[in-house]
Order: sequence, then structure tokens, then C-alpha cells
Amino acid sequence: MKQDKNSEGYISNKYLRELVVKFNSMNINDNGKWCDAYERKMDKKNANGNIKIDKYEISKSFIQRKKQQIAALHARYENFNDEERRAFNSEFEKVKKDICEAFLKVIDGRIISYKLVQTPAYEEIDDIRQEALMSLFTYINRYDETRNTSAFAFVTELISNAMNGYLKKMNQRNAIQITGLDFYENLNTIDDLYGEDND
Repeated sequence: MKQDKNSEGYISNKYLRELVVKFNSMNINDNGKWCDAYERKMDKKNANGNIKIDKYEISKSFIQRKKQQIAALHARYENFNDEERRAFNSEFEKVKKDICEAFLKVIDGRIISYKLVQTPAYEEIDDIRQEALMSLFTYINRYDETRNTSAFAFVTELISNAMNGYLKKMNQRNAIQITGLDFYENLNTIDDLYGEDND
């Protein structure tokens, strides 16, 4: 797989989609435990009338297909001989390296679009980047290549959600620190309870 364009920071949707599909098809670390939770979530939405029936059916079909794909991958991997397993692991490591580089480029693009370098959040950019990367590797297996959805849009949404979540927690943490500082400052304005005036 090669990039369509070599310009710095550019990731084409076609290239990203190929990487995501390849990674998901080889991700031997995915044990599929998330599938049941995903399915229960969709069932609950359907029971509560919070999802359209066509979208519900698409989601159910997707999760059943994912379960089969994951089971088939693990069965195939277990049947590999040592040489086949080494070759598979080597190829998978290459795919992981490529997709990680692609993810980081998209993350950096979102950081620029959020203008975080011009805010106090700049001091936590590395943590924000790491949070977004972890979110991508956690949820990228939810990408459904059969629906021809944009991989770039899917990845960007995951990054935005992760960044928004991090920034919200950061703002809440800062608000608590400021409130605590205000309380400390107020204490300093109170007359000395043990001073001469209280004899």
C-alpha cells in the first residue's frame, strides 16, 4: 500500500481505507469481546425506539459478520506453522506501523484545526495526541468497509470525540484547581484567628 500523494501531512481517504481494512482483517489482538457489548447496546436502542429499524438491522448484520471474521482469523492463525506465523506477524507489524503513522498525521491535522497550539492545552498536546491514538486503536474495528463509508471521516470523528473528551476533563480539572486556589486566596484575607486582636 502506498500513499497517493507525498505531501507532508496528507493522507488520502483511499490509502487510509486500505490500511484500516487491512489492519482489521489481520488484527489478531482483537478477541471480539466488544462485539457482545456492541450488540446489547444496539438491542437496547432498538427496544427504546432510539434507532431506525434499517440502521438497527445494518448494525446487527455488521456485528454478526465481525464475530465470524474474528473467529475465522483466530482459527486460521492457530493452524499456521511456525514459518507462516512468523510471516504473518512480520506483515502485521508493518501494517501496524503504517496505520500508526497515518493516524498520527490525521491527529496532528485535527490538533491544528482545533488551534490548540494557541491555548493552554498546548502544554498537554502529547497527552491529547496519545489519547486520540489509543481511541483509534480501540474503536477502529467498528469500521464497516461493506458500507463504503469514508475511512477518513470515521477516523476523524473518533479523533474529535477523544479530543473533546480530553479537553472537557482538562477544563473540569482546571476549574477545580482555580476554585481551590480562590479558596486559598480567600483564607489569606481572613483576620488572623490567633492574632493579638483575638486575645
